[in-house]
Amino acid sequence: MRAILPVHKNWYSSEDTQGLGGQPLVRPCRKVFAENLRLLCEKRKTSNAALAEAANVSVAAVTLWLQGERLPRAEQIDKIAAYLNASFVDFFTDSHDARPDQLAYLRAIELIKSLIPNT
Repeated sequence: MRAILPVHKNWYSSEDTQGLGGQPLVRPCRKVFAENLRLLCEKRKTSNAALAEAANVSVAAVTLWLQGERLPRAEQIDKIAAYLNASFVDFFTDSHDARPDQLAYLRAIELIKSLIPNT
């Protein structure tokens, strides 16, 4: 079985995402992250400035995340998740293509991540 989220420069490759007629089969992780981050911020009524402060980054960095141009580092995702009272899975579950195997994969990543001691 192929990995759902292959490690790649853009977190996906055209080989993994091209369907018939060149249409993408899955959306890039940074786009999924951006949409979910925006929805969580709206739900929690959080401003870009407050999120930037919580993640210890600039407002410009948060803007790039929300536009789907960049992804935060893992430690920044942890800070954002804690601030928004969310989990890792909340950021990377694609509501447009929420197949059970993808959700299971993401939950497995979250479980493994929780087993690694903070250093």
